[in-house]
Amino acid sequence: IIRNEIGWFDDTTNTSAVLASRLEMEATLLRTIVVDRSTILLQNVSLIVTSFAIAFILNWRITLVVIATYPLMVSGHISERIFMSGFGGNLSKAYLAANMVAGEAVGNIRTVAAFCAEAKVLDLYTQRLAEPARRSFRRGQIAGVFYGVSQFFIFTSYALALWYGSRLMRDGLASFKTVMKTFMVLIVTALAMGEMLALVPDLLKGNQMVASVFDILDRRPSIRSSAESGGGRSEEVVEGEALERVQGLIEMKGVWFSYPSRPDAVLFQGLNLRLQAGRSMAIVGPSGSGKSSIIALILRFYDPSSGRVMVDGNPHSSLFPSH
Repeated sequence: IIRNEIGWFDDTTNTSAVLASRLEMEATLLRTIVVDRSTILLQNVSLIVTSFAIAFILNWRITLVVIATYPLMVSGHISERIFMSGFGGNLSKAYLAANMVAGEAVGNIRTVAAFCAEAKVLDLYTQRLAEPARRSFRRGQIAGVFYGVSQFFIFTSYALALWYGSRLMRDGLASFKTVMKTFMVLIVTALAMGEMLALVPDLLKGNQMVASVFDILDRRPSIRSSAESGGGRSEEVVEGEALERVQGLIEMKGVWFSYPSRPDAVLFQGLNLRLQAGRSMAIVGPSGSGKSSIIALILRFYDPSSGRVMVDGNPHSSLFPSH
């Protein structure tokens, strides 16, 4: 992130609050999904294969009957897992707006107190909480209904398997010990299968997180701070000049400039400026006339749309800001 040029941070999708949220949420969630979920997935696949082999060896008749009930049993376990983790998605993003209001108010508490705006801040915070509160209430209602239905499916499947096992014991085709062993093995298998299928949305979400993270990692900044920071994940060396001695002569020739976040608002149109080394110059003008923008161009926070910025006769774009 810190290798990117200043103009990249001016984008509303790359503000400090958004980037901090992405670092906190996406990176942590990515590690959880890729590492933890993948481990659970491989573990459950091995368990399912082994359990089916054991169940068929113990009693193939009850195994086939229980497998026939797997759609109900597994769907019940999937629903149970989803509703336990929270129906309706993650509410952390919904609470982000309220958290931002609270953070800004606390960080600028002197200003809030100076204008006696405490009540207004509380009202704004309450408004930001209205949407997540409404979603939480709806989630609780729907989760309660479907959780009951999922439990009905699960215990109906259990009852059918045990009933058929009693028929096999009555006919002398299986013993109580064999029926219970087979039943418990298949129940564990159903739990593992339900858990594995419930992880599929998380894995798909992980792919989106990977794409989001690597969009930043693979991005090549338009202004590189040094020869070593070529951008992206590669360690390429970018060619450029490093002045051994800087006299301090700065020139702007025919500079046209607009901020990347406001490309239609052209600030400089053919600006020519010469700053002599060792001399002081006052740049005077109203707010928004471009005084700080001149400093930003000299520091190479941005590159001009056209024209050149020169340092001791060398094009600004051929030098690295770190030198």
